[in-house]
Amino acid sequence: MSNPRSNRRSDHAEDKKHHEKIIDAYSGIGTISMFIADQVKEVIGVEINNNGVKGRL
Repeated sequence: MSNPRSNRRSDHAEDKKHHEKIIDAYSGIGTISMFIADQVKEVIGVEINNNGVKGRL
């Protein structure tokens, strides 16, 4: 028997797909940003440490 609460939770997550904008603070080279990019509308990676993004340039 399935749990009705877990079903509602997954339905809610499915409804939100491609509608959310996510800010990935301290993103470094953007590993997490790239991982979730196809699941949300927009991902904004923010990194203030230049050394954290040098490998990506």
